[in-house]
Amino acid sequence: MKLRLCVSVALCWGTSCTPPTVPADKAPTEDTDTEDDPEVLSIDTSVYIPVDTAPDVVPDLQPSDWIQLRHQGLWSLSGSPFTDLSGQLILREYLNVLDTAIDTSIATTDTAYVDPYLCNVTYSLTGSAIDNHTCATCSFVFEVEHYVSDGDPSLCREPDTPPDGAVWQLGYNAGTDEILLNYYGTDVWLPWYDTTTGPPNIAFEWSFSLAIELEDTGDGG
Repeated sequence: MKLRLCVSVALCWGTSCTPPTVPADKAPTEDTDTEDDPEVLSIDTSVYIPVDTAPDVVPDLQPSDWIQLRHQGLWSLSGSPFTDLSGQLILREYLNVLDTAIDTSIATTDTAYVDPYLCNVTYSLTGSAIDNHTCATCSFVFEVEHYVSDGDPSLCREPDTPPDGAVWQLGYNAGTDEILLNYYGTDVWLPWYDTTTGPPNIAFEWSFSLAIELEDTGDGG
């Protein structure tokens, strides 16, 4: 042990004593961090699953108001076989329950009159039978023109309310007691009205309830 120590010391007694060189990849790195450097935070990669803590409440799906839609009409057919049609169609719409206490025969110019109807339209109907049609289940088909004789169709909520002068292809199915409509000329024949009497005087009707939400005017009405 003493001999090795003397040799090691003797190597440094010359003109210079050079320390052994340390390879660059083995040299310790200098910590250059300062107090001003931002701290790097770790990123949370876990998945957050929210929990609904609200109490279970059954939603109120009952609408507060309804529009009642009512259609009534009559076809009077003539000719043999039937070639001509004349008649009437009445469209009426009202809110919730019709106030039957109101006399609808009172002139609308009377300031005391309150029209219970949101829509009240009367059409005069005329039609001619046609043979060139696509209704396979119809006993006969007419092209029916609708003339507004009273009321304003634009006030009606029913989207298929015929405008003044509208011409519709309508057929009668004696087997099902229905009037069918060639829907907007698409050759798709839809059941449109249920009939209550057969030809030559065909009475028909249709009714529907449409749920609506009225705007709150703040006046309690």
